[in-house]
Amino acid sequence: MADKMNTESEEIVEKSEGGQSRLLRTLLLVFLMLILAAGAFVVTKKFILPKYQRYKIEKELLGEVSDLQKPEKKKKDDKLAVGQIHVIDNITVNTLGSNGRRFLVAEVAIETNDTVLLEEIKTRDPQFRDALINYFRNRTVLEVTAVSFYEDSKQDLTKIINGLLTGGEIDTLYYTRLILN
Repeated sequence: MADKMNTESEEIVEKSEGGQSRLLRTLLLVFLMLILAAGAFVVTKKFILPKYQRYKIEKELLGEVSDLQKPEKKKKDDKLAVGQIHVIDNITVNTLGSNGRRFLVAEVAIETNDTVLLEEIKTRDPQFRDALINYFRNRTVLEVTAVSFYEDSKQDLTKIINGLLTGGEIDTLYYTRLILN
């Protein structure tokens, strides 16, 4: 009889240990699933989402640039809608706060229908180049990667260049290259 009671008590202990190990395995599985979910969240937030946002911005910018590259129709008075263009190329600056690790490469095309103004622009190219360098150097990476930067900076640069000109105002400013690395 004592043997029978020992056997029953051993079975009860084994059943309770089996239940605890099953509970422990279930808790461990839930904990591992939470860790995987947190890891997936971090990877998505830190790596995938920023690349996707950068892709969307580049796609939007390229879409706007491709619209600019389409030939424009002639106006009613049979003049070309596109004026004469002067390109200021090879502008490379470090962005503000990047400690030399990030830089911006830009190329700007200035359009005018006035040939006298075009000659002034060509003559004063170093002044405009300096103004562009100062403008881009005072922009952070966050400002440059913002969706609104493309249009806002074109307006700002147009005002800056028009402020330097004495013979009139430019018609349009285009980015022919704008790369952030």
